[in-house]
Amino acid sequence: SFAVAHMNLCFTLVHEGRYKEAIAIANLIVEPWHWPMTSNRVLLASSHVVKGVAHWGLGQIGEAETHFKHATRINRRTSEGHVYWARLWESEGKKAEAREMYTKALANTRYFENYPEVALLYFWLNEKADQPLKRRKSALDIGSSHMDLKDKGEKKNSG
Repeated sequence: SFAVAHMNLCFTLVHEGRYKEAIAIANLIVEPWHWPMTSNRVLLASSHVVKGVAHWGLGQIGEAETHFKHATRINRRTSEGHVYWARLWESEGKKAEAREMYTKALANTRYFENYPEVALLYFWLNEKADQPLKRRKSALDIGSSHMDLKDKGEKKNSG
């Protein structure tokens, strides 16, 4: 569908640091909200995740958070909406909020997400321009705090 092609273009534009262009293309998918290009919740949520990363790259933290919130409300089973929202909060020093989002993301990894979510599972989309595309170690590689969560869970269970 055109929505998938637009989403793939958005992913590439964000990767290249062309945030305003990515936002404009993502808007074709998600707007108007009462009649978006697609009714596919995974694709709509993914569009908001990519749009959120683009706003983050522009330094528009509040706008980025709004799109991550939209993504997690549109598709409550998304792992990536929660991961990127957690990464944003972590970068802003909101450690407790980030930990909560990482926990939700980890719980949601049991649901298969397709379309652009597949790319988000294998590569880190970077909020900084001109960065190399980094591969994720696995779909369970949800960020630095993930290890903290695992360690705390193991300590709780062992004691």
